[in-house]
Amino acid sequence: MDDLWLAVCWLHLLAMALFVGGQLFLPAVVVPVERRAADPERLRAVARRFGYWTVVAIVVLLAAGASTASHDDR
Repeated sequence: MDDLWLAVCWLHLLAMALFVGGQLFLPAVVVPVERRAADPERLRAVARRFGYWTVVAIVVLLAAGASTASHDDR
């Protein structure tokens, strides 16, 4: 049973890394490169794709965090 909670914790950390890493990568790298391309539709498409992954990461973070907190009686 401890392996299950270890996997839940690992999944929570992976989702956090995806969310925070994306938050840093998008404005630092993608936006400056796409602005030089002068195609606003491409930047919107990248932001939309990032938004989908952000929603997935937040759902995983909430589910894994809530299950870990309830497991630890917090």
